[in-house]
Amino acid sequence: MSDWPCDDGEEYVAAVKACVDAISGKIAPEQFREALLRAAEEAGIAALCLVPQGVAARRPDLPSKAQR
Repeated sequence: MSDWPCDDGEEYVAAVKACVDAISGKIAPEQFREALLRAAEEAGIAALCLVPQGVAARRPDLPSKAQR
């Protein structure tokens, strides 16, 4: 895939903003991932979730859900 099928959806716009925020360190990578998955669902793109649960326990440098 070379282009996003729907680049004017609300979730797409939110995912683009989340990408910038993640790169600049304003949000955790997990938050960007969640935004990207919502945008993929909105656009009808299938996504496999291969990140195991408990990543936060192994990555104490990431903010917990309670801190978000």
